[in-house]
Amino acid sequence: PLEASAVTETLRQLLKHIGVCNGRMEEGSLRCDVNVNIEAVTIEGDDGSTTQRRRSPRVEVKNLNSIRQVRDAVEYEVLRQAKEWSSDKENRNTQSAETRTWNPTTRSTELIRKKDAEQDYRFMPEPDLPPLVLTNDMLDGEDVQSFLSRRLPELPSEAVVRLQERYGISKYQATVIAGDPPSIAFFDQAVAVAMEQLQSSSSSTLDPRVQNESFIASATINFLINHLFALVKENSAAAEGESSIQDSKVSANQLGETVALQLGGKISKSMSKTLLSILYTEEKDGAPSLVASARGMELISDPVKLREVCNAVIDENPRQMDEYREGGKNRVKIPKLFAGKVMSACKGNADPETLRDTLAQV
Repeated sequence: PLEASAVTETLRQLLKHIGVCNGRMEEGSLRCDVNVNIEAVTIEGDDGSTTQRRRSPRVEVKNLNSIRQVRDAVEYEVLRQAKEWSSDKENRNTQSAETRTWNPTTRSTELIRKKDAEQDYRFMPEPDLPPLVLTNDMLDGEDVQSFLSRRLPELPSEAVVRLQERYGISKYQATVIAGDPPSIAFFDQAVAVAMEQLQSSSSSTLDPRVQNESFIASATINFLINHLFALVKENSAAAEGESSIQDSKVSANQLGETVALQLGGKISKSMSKTLLSILYTEEKDGAPSLVASARGMELISDPVKLREVCNAVIDENPRQMDEYREGGKNRVKIPKLFAGKVMSACKGNADPETLRDTLAQV
């Protein structure tokens, strides 16, 4: 059962990836039939007699429309056939192949018809599909392998390996991206935009890691999987089916610029999440930097500015400062109180790390 469902899922992902269909089995874009039979092994004894192996007639379960149905139908049929084979020994030779259907309500297969001969499987050429004869002209003078290698798109398994090797992301992250084919190009573009903007920045206070593609990719993949995918799913018209990044109202360029703003120290992580939501629902064509500026999202990380605010807060709260100097339990509580007041005075825009360091110096 697990192998059958894994094969079906792999095929579904492949068909999605190369654009054959959207893979939404519940909508009928892809259906699956499974053929199940069992092999009965009879061991006569330890006297040198030969082992007998016999197969039960093949049962075809038609029109399964989910990966779970594939797994459940195979599991049910194996158990049903084993029970029937062991309880009806006299009629084993007369049992015939069957076509059955899956009933999701009773979670069992039901007989549609019996097949008396192998011909009932319709193993014959399809008259509407004539043989395809490949010529040298059609292959541009190449052999078939070379022709296909140059023209086939990147397959899901290849994409997973490439994403891991190039960007240093985890196999899980790469698999999630490859599971939605448009997300691969979306992610590549977002990383490229963030990389370009950060490399062109003239700021001398940037974390040296932001010049590293793997560091940028790590931030981008977290934004994409943890935040943007959630927004797409939440706002997708296909609420019951699978959502795709191609339904996103935020472009790859906007995501890349948002990542660059956060890694460049211009907005905080919480601001970047808020900005992403605003871009998705209200400012669909807006430039992230302009939207952030218009909404007052500007991370205050200048120690001089924060020192001024810290001094003002301390001057306004002399009693708490005296308690802090006295020590005791207030030695821990008071700094947190001051930090909260400074953050409030900065309208939540103070950089937490710089604020903590500046407050400790004051």
